[in-house]
Amino acid sequence: MSGPDKPDSSGFEQNYLRESFESMPYPVLVIDVNTRKVVNINKRAAAQFGELKEGVTCYELTHNEANPCAGADHKCTIDEVLRTKKPVIVEHIHYKKCDEQVVIEVHAIPLFDANGEISHILEFSFDITKQSKAVGQLAESEGKYRFIAENTVDVIFTMDLKMQITYTTPNIAKIRGFTLEEINQQQIGDMLTEGSVVIAKETLEQIIKLDEEGDLDPDRIWTLKLDVKKKDGTTYPAEMTFSLIKDETGKLISLLGVSRNITERKKLQEQVGQMQKMDSIGQLAGGIAHDFNNLLTVISGHADLVIGDLKKGDPMIDDISEIQKAAKRAAILTRQILAYSRKQMLSPEVFNLNYTILDIYKFLGRLLGENISIEVAYQEGIWNIYADEDQIRKTIVNLATNARDAMSGGGKLKIETTNRFISEYDIINMHDATAGRHVCISITDEGSGMEQNELLKIFDPFYTTKDIGMGTGLGLSMAYGTIKQHGGWIDVDSKIDKGTTFEIYLPAINQKEEVDEDESLEFSVELFGQGKKILIVEDEDSVRDLLYRAMKRCGFDIKRAESISEARRIFEKEKGEFDIVLSDVLLPDKDVTGCDLALELQQQNPNLKVALISGYVDVKSRWPQIRESGFRFLNKPFQIGELIEFVRKVLNS
Repeated sequence: MSGPDKPDSSGFEQNYLRESFESMPYPVLVIDVNTRKVVNINKRAAAQFGELKEGVTCYELTHNEANPCAGADHKCTIDEVLRTKKPVIVEHIHYKKCDEQVVIEVHAIPLFDANGEISHILEFSFDITKQSKAVGQLAESEGKYRFIAENTVDVIFTMDLKMQITYTTPNIAKIRGFTLEEINQQQIGDMLTEGSVVIAKETLEQIIKLDEEGDLDPDRIWTLKLDVKKKDGTTYPAEMTFSLIKDETGKLISLLGVSRNITERKKLQEQVGQMQKMDSIGQLAGGIAHDFNNLLTVISGHADLVIGDLKKGDPMIDDISEIQKAAKRAAILTRQILAYSRKQMLSPEVFNLNYTILDIYKFLGRLLGENISIEVAYQEGIWNIYADEDQIRKTIVNLATNARDAMSGGGKLKIETTNRFISEYDIINMHDATAGRHVCISITDEGSGMEQNELLKIFDPFYTTKDIGMGTGLGLSMAYGTIKQHGGWIDVDSKIDKGTTFEIYLPAINQKEEVDEDESLEFSVELFGQGKKILIVEDEDSVRDLLYRAMKRCGFDIKRAESISEARRIFEKEKGEFDIVLSDVLLPDKDVTGCDLALELQQQNPNLKVALISGYVDVKSRWPQIRESGFRFLNKPFQIGELIEFVRKVLNS
């Protein structure tokens, strides 16, 4: 008796394999390695690439290409399998039947024939588009952060609680001069000067202590000013900020630091401090000048009154004359203080530069020192200019002292004046130049000279070629501004080791200078004030009394006030019937000046003449307002003759 027939095992296996092949959840292809034609695909592959057409190749089906895959970025799976005779994994770009591009990870398995040769490969395709996109975004993000970290001017680093540097951005190598390998072996203490190490250690100990006590604010940023060492032994100031890095349990494990070189910031702070100091000096000088000029006005004025009462030949005249001369010298000293502090207002006048240079030459030798010889060349018939002589004087002295500093070993300084006519053709090659008649002052030294790139910046504020602490960098910019304000310009020519020449050009005028070679100390009094009424406004008693006595001699009917409020009352009481008001500019009344008072009184009496005087005029006293108003102005101290002539001109204007 025989049993039932056994099922055909080979048919069962084939069906099993077929069902398994079709039910796989990802595309599967069977490819002939010789023809590269796709001989079979499963349902997932058909859904992704379309139904299999007879004779279609793998690259036509999956890549929409007419040629096989090639290149390092798109390796052919068949070639790789044939080369290695092992399964391979390759990343490809495939195209779905809708032409959608997808990133595929292909697993290719070799299939062998009866002779042991590879006849086909089995390809499993896994869609990794989302993962690839995420990886690409992560790489892009990492690249951006890496670019920022490596190109920032700041140094970003991490430091453990033993002050060991665990990471730093590569730019620190360029900043400090070490290699990254050297820096990675350093602790924070190796980066800093001895004093800064102490500060850093104390701060770290404080952070650790607060953390152990549970009082550490996790959001606090710790900021320190430290000095960083470079490989060449020099240092630079840095501002370092530290924030906390904690693990997932909240335990403090390290610090994130950001270090910024603040050398330029410190320079700027020093420059601002220097400017503030100079401004303070200017305010002090202005206050001193105001009070001192009042005193000089009283001294000089009373000396004039005494001389006016003496008869010719009186032996007292010589003694009083010496008082007057001393008062004049003191007035010049006051103007020099104001010029130094940059508080001197522009008071243009017609003058001859040759006389100015001669006056400067008298004291320049003492200023520059014995190792500097000075040569001066004057052009005869030099044209006159209309400028503020004190400011021009200051500019020339400024350039002369710069020349001295450039000749550290001594040398010759030459100052020369010449008449120059600048044509329309000339100004093409001269920066800031204007055509016409000009007076030129040349200042030439035998110093070290300057490079071309330095010449381009010498008039920039705070730029200096001098050593630290030897200059503010403001001198040349102030000189340039002063000359520009006068309608001129400065040309510079310099060569290394040959010296430098500064040429100052100022517009010339046709008016001849009125020079009084024998200035008289006497004054004549005319009763031009008879029948006229004057209001004197001056807060200083002694000056007010002097003004009263001087105007009385001229025949004026005089009313006096020591403040603006009193002047208003007098003006109202007299119904505004005044011919002229003579007022100090700076008065004790809050936020109101003599100029404000004059404008106010003129509204009540449009025919009122205004004469202003002051020992010091600055922004507070509204010098621009005085100029715009057209009011005549006389600087203290003055001689009685000057005052009388000043008042006469105002009345006749």
